[in-house]
Amino acid sequence: MFELHPEIVGERTDARWNEIFIEWLGSTGFAYIPKTSMPLEQFVDAAKGSDTVFSIAHPLVNYIDEPTHSAIEATMPRVMASLRERGFRGIEAYYGGTSAPTRALMVKLTRDAGMIPTGGSDYHGHYKEDVALGVGRTGDLLVPNEVLDELKAAR
Repeated sequence: MFELHPEIVGERTDARWNEIFIEWLGSTGFAYIPKTSMPLEQFVDAAKGSDTVFSIAHPLVNYIDEPTHSAIEATMPRVMASLRERGFRGIEAYYGGTSAPTRALMVKLTRDAGMIPTGGSDYHGHYKEDVALGVGRTGDLLVPNEVLDELKAAR
């Protein structure tokens, strides 16, 4: 969109990108739409009959204050069971910025919960310049190809 509208973007600098977010997406921006609160179940119900497979993004950030292995083992099975009961099929277990042992633990817990261990780099373009698309922050992120096959089969 921005490539087609240089009058919107102007100079391509970090400061200008920040201004664009404020001018267009901020609470007084041209394209602002207020957030609404919607229970997870309502999202899942709205997608029934489609090929949508729900997976929760960065659960360690969302559900755990200090992601130690003991905290993960104590908290995530309950969280995963709740999400599965509400229609989620996946948990982001492969996440950029987490250690290999933490990823392995999250994959194990996700599998134990009968869910698909999904992954993501958390790439957001210029907004997070230290994160690379598909490989994360440190370049060591690899989501196995089988995950895509599992997601396709879960539709």
